[in-house]
Amino acid sequence: MDDEQNLAGREALREALQKLEKARKEERRLRLEAQLQGELLGVLEMHHDAPGLFAGMIEVLHKALDFDRACALDLHTDGHFVAVQDTDGAFANTRWQPGKLFERVLQGHVPACFDVRHVPEWASAFDGALAAGICSALHFMLKTSKRTVIVVLTHPKKGAFTRDHSRLLKRMTPLATQALIKIEARKREHQNRQLQAENAEAQRALALLEQTTRVLGIGNMIWRAGKPLAHISDTLQKLAAPWGGMDAWWSAVQDTGGLALAQALALGQAFEAIVVRLQTPAGHPQVLRLSGTPPPRQTRPAPTGDRHHPMVHGRRRRQTQRSSP
Repeated sequence: MDDEQNLAGREALREALQKLEKARKEERRLRLEAQLQGELLGVLEMHHDAPGLFAGMIEVLHKALDFDRACALDLHTDGHFVAVQDTDGAFANTRWQPGKLFERVLQGHVPACFDVRHVPEWASAFDGALAAGICSALHFMLKTSKRTVIVVLTHPKKGAFTRDHSRLLKRMTPLATQALIKIEARKREHQNRQLQAENAEAQRALALLEQTTRVLGIGNMIWRAGKPLAHISDTLQKLAAPWGGMDAWWSAVQDTGGLALAQALALGQAFEAIVVRLQTPAGHPQVLRLSGTPPPRQTRPAPTGDRHHPMVHGRRRRQTQRSSP
């Protein structure tokens, strides 16, 4: 009787010790998982782009999984996955044809491959020339509204990854997915701000264009000695002010006006609505729309003095013609 009681007591003690050991393992697993989640969250918050996110995530996961290499495969519009980032270049320029393995990954599973040499996706990527030191692998997905990424972790030994590793990754991936979503949201916000700034700049340029058009785009400019008259309007004087005067401003206009303006000035031909985008010496934009009819280009230097002004000279010539017999 005593022997039976002792046997039952030892059996109960053994079961209690087993339960205690199991509880200790579960406690260690939960503590490790909580620690990894905290580290992963901290690292992910530090990075504001996808490459940095991948590098930080791999650094944290390596502490728990002890893998050898890692890569990120991005889904392209043609249905293939393309390696966009890896740890040592072993996956560079590889294209992966999705099969049953990737179908499971896209369904949210984290499959572990005992030996990748017998997996069709791996065969399609490496065309039978698998890099040395790659044998077993883990696969998991990060998916947002814009991207679908499969992350691959490898090990040089067969069967290096277990179901515990898969379960751990499955609990970790939501953090990485949320971080990737935040990165994309920040990127869209930055692009929207940039677009708003460009639109505002375009509106300012349009307002300036409309303002200058009222002066320079209606009718012809008034010319003398190959240049528009300085006293055409107060607005024209204001436009030239940043250059210190009309001569420097008109030189900048000619230098920036392009071939159409240069030909019109050289040939004395009328031009219309030529848009010139200048930048003042202080770096501010100035947009003009020029229309005008410059005087014909003279083949020899024009005499100076009012008596040689084209209008005066023409009036005197007509008077001479009337007085001649």
